[in-house]
Amino acid sequence: MGSGRLLGGLGLLIYSIFVLLLESSTEAIKWPWVLIWQTGLFCLMSVTLLRLWQRQQTFWLLGNKLDWAIALLFISLCLSTIFAQFPAQALWYSAIGFALLTAIYTTHHYLHQSSAQKNNLIWLLTFQGGLSLAFIVESLVLWITLVFTPKVSLLNQLQQIGINFSYDFSDITARNGSPIGHQNYVAGFLMLAIPLLVGLAIIQKRRRLIWSVGAGLGLVDLYTTSSRGGFLGISVLLLAAILVMLFRSKARLQILLGGMGAIATTAVLIVFNNRLQSLVSGLLSGRGGSELLYRIIAAYTGGQIGLDHLVFGAGPGSAALLYQRYRPDWAGREAEMMFQLHSTPVQIWAELGSAGLLTSLVAILALLGLFVRLHFCASWQRDRNQQIFTYALFGGLLAYGVQAITDYQLDVFAISGSLVITVASLAYIGQIHTKELVVLGDYAQPRRWLAATVTAFSAAAIVWIVPVDAAWHFSSIGFNSLDDIAYDAKNGDLDKAQEDLQKFKQNLQRSHELAGWESYYPYQLGWNLGNLSQIYPDPKMKDQLGQEGLAWLKKGIQANPNQEFGYNSAAWLSLGRGDAKEAEGFFRSALELVPAKRGLFYGLGVSLFNQQKVDAGYAAIAREWLNDPISITSPIWPAIEWQKKISPNSVSELFGKLSNLRSTVTKLSRQGVVFASAQKLDNLYQQLLDTTPKQSELYAELLHTRAVVDWWIGKPNAVEQMHKVGNPTAQMLANALEDKKSVLESVINNPLTPNQLAIAAWFNRDRRLALLEKAWAMATSSLPDRDSAAIVGAMTERMNQSTSLDEWLRKPLQTNDPLNLKSRRGRAGFNVISRHDDSTVPVVDYLQVESNAIISTFFPSLFPTQGTLAISGF
Repeated sequence: MGSGRLLGGLGLLIYSIFVLLLESSTEAIKWPWVLIWQTGLFCLMSVTLLRLWQRQQTFWLLGNKLDWAIALLFISLCLSTIFAQFPAQALWYSAIGFALLTAIYTTHHYLHQSSAQKNNLIWLLTFQGGLSLAFIVESLVLWITLVFTPKVSLLNQLQQIGINFSYDFSDITARNGSPIGHQNYVAGFLMLAIPLLVGLAIIQKRRRLIWSVGAGLGLVDLYTTSSRGGFLGISVLLLAAILVMLFRSKARLQILLGGMGAIATTAVLIVFNNRLQSLVSGLLSGRGGSELLYRIIAAYTGGQIGLDHLVFGAGPGSAALLYQRYRPDWAGREAEMMFQLHSTPVQIWAELGSAGLLTSLVAILALLGLFVRLHFCASWQRDRNQQIFTYALFGGLLAYGVQAITDYQLDVFAISGSLVITVASLAYIGQIHTKELVVLGDYAQPRRWLAATVTAFSAAAIVWIVPVDAAWHFSSIGFNSLDDIAYDAKNGDLDKAQEDLQKFKQNLQRSHELAGWESYYPYQLGWNLGNLSQIYPDPKMKDQLGQEGLAWLKKGIQANPNQEFGYNSAAWLSLGRGDAKEAEGFFRSALELVPAKRGLFYGLGVSLFNQQKVDAGYAAIAREWLNDPISITSPIWPAIEWQKKISPNSVSELFGKLSNLRSTVTKLSRQGVVFASAQKLDNLYQQLLDTTPKQSELYAELLHTRAVVDWWIGKPNAVEQMHKVGNPTAQMLANALEDKKSVLESVINNPLTPNQLAIAAWFNRDRRLALLEKAWAMATSSLPDRDSAAIVGAMTERMNQSTSLDEWLRKPLQTNDPLNLKSRRGRAGFNVISRHDDSTVPVVDYLQVESNAIISTFFPSLFPTQGTLAISGF
């Protein structure tokens, strides 16, 4: 214990666990795993503290200007935390950063303890290589058993019913994210692992076959991740390796031929991966796809955060808290929320500002300077093994550095731990060959002051973290009680439900008291209590739960006023309690953050109608349809007779209860809303068309969407406009609506897509059921089951009873119709973005969405999202 070997070994063990732990990136934000990785960091930090206090022991610095880079990073983190907009969150992330920096010195000291009997550098890198090999094998086994085999089995079963799908890497569930939890994280670890395995294969002849197989499997594993950043990193590494070998070897022709073969192999892999192929073709054609847009939005947002906090940034951990405040309106519905900015330089700029970028530049220059100096060291040039390790470690940093431009992964312990080992190893190699053996001075007083200062910092951090951990612990207990409440209430055991409810509330309240700076606990309390208020059978208790939920959501908004989730949820609860004015304020605040969010303008319209603000309500509904055109096909909106001007009845009849138009609104009133809102929507489209270049893709899309919306609401001449807009799906539907069988011969006889199958079913009465079953299975990529059989059966019956295709598509649906799909949209990533993953994920709001199964399943492409269009006025 006194030497620190036991503590260091425990830290290394915990690091290894987080490399191999399934879903480690999300388990790290669950209790008790959060305490386990804290223990690992504490152990590694304690070794450095012990070494500082033991004056008789040499305290090795890194040398070669690397200590300056780490000192600057320490200062940057301190200053950024002091001036942070959210200081508590900044302190949390800075403490983790400080611990990782001390881990570099701990590892570096271990390497300096080499003896004639044991070379610690070789042992450590061999251990890292073995751990990487275990990671690769585990990753491939998990992908094959949990992802690939079930996917292939599903594809084979779909093939048996006539649906031929190939394995699609563009589907995120088809990619390999095991064991860390995301394919980009797996690729990031492989960037550091593969070069090391290659280096070990060259150095260790006895294990060459093992390391070579490991490197080959690593490349296979990288392919299964389908990570574009990973392939970019390995491609740059490949080119760099070819250049280095051409420079250092005399067999240039063989290297050149081998390099060309490797490049050709990489190109073939890209060709056979549809996701990578789509990226290349998209970039060549000037289109990068939605995922590239995702990163553009993140980069723009991070840039704006950094510009507003120019010197020291907004503070560590602030990107997730400020993201929606700085997210541009033109982003539409893309990248609504993030917890990291998908680019390490952008993340550093946003959170640490100019100081962070300067520190990063100093660190990069120090590493490059070390790399160059080593080439002028005679001892290094004579030591083949050290050369190979140097190139392997620097190669890993190069590949990872390239990927880091496209992603931020420093909060993943499998990756940050690998970087710690890499930097410490390079510093050690640099010291023994450049002879820059820098140690902390032998003077007792400065060393004691430094030891005391670091100890005080560490002790203060531990004292501060204890209540944070306690809050995490209590919330975990509370969420265990939450799962039983709804079940007990539905089964009439209200006493048990009340008991579980009190446990949940008490534990989450204690969490909030211990860590009041976190918005997560009041948001979870508020949303869950509000959600229970909608299903609890006791009317008095329903009202109390709704009131408490709203109060807690307001506390969450105070802790983090930059999250649309809080305003959205509070708005619907306020509306349900009859306070339309307060609901309007919440809806407007949410729209300031994410103006294209589905349901927000609809909710705003409801709150405006309930305040007698009729014209503004019509305009809000029109904006909802503009942002989300397919929402106009929802069964809540009735068909109208466009030729007759329809006026709504008294607005007091219009919207009575939350999200339940049918029970409180007369048919004439709802028709009036559709008519008046459609008029305003037409004005919005015209306004956009007048300001959009006529040769642009957006202009064509606007014309198409306007024509389809006009057809849906029954405007005259809309089908004729659908012929003119140039959209293949719209033109095909227009031909089908006009019964042009000769034009649709190939569609009728050989349908290839879900919408073609649906149209073919109309013209093939005797095969309708089979064609619609196939269309449903193809559209949902799922096998027929009882639920889908009921929906397809209702579609077939409706088609048999319809006198025209237009009637089958547009005839209003009743509330209990199987084709009226009711759901609540899930808020993907809420817990991950909150950096907690102990509970169930809240849905996006309390609104129950109703959608037309035919349109939403077979014809969603008819209604492209216009969410990127920001129009002021609300």
